[in-house]
Amino acid sequence: MKTKILLVSEFGHENQPYTYATSFAKIMTRMGYEVDCFDCKKNLIPFSHQSFHSMPFLVKKLNNFLINLALKKTFKKLSPDILFLLKSENISFKTLRSVKNSKPVELMIFYPDSPFSFWNG
Repeated sequence: MKTKILLVSEFGHENQPYTYATSFAKIMTRMGYEVDCFDCKKNLIPFSHQSFHSMPFLVKKLNNFLINLALKKTFKKLSPDILFLLKSENISFKTLRSVKNSKPVELMIFYPDSPFSFWNG
């Protein structure tokens, strides 16, 4: 039985087919893992047609709340062995704690940017 990974990150859209996360998904699949992807920067607000990065602050807060709920639901449905978060800074600690308490899972958080570079916020 293959190890199941839920990869949480920002994934490509029609105008951006390649992302950093897609390269992780490809290599994990080549290594023999079963990989499911969850886009944590997707717009889940039906009345807003903006990209995640251009949303006003309060709209983004609401969207992040919905993203965290969707991740819990997806995790419960897929029941992965590993939850791999790649630059998923909008996933809350409460969501991660809830996931860890619901099922034993290896939690991996990877944020490759330097914490000392202030240019990226």
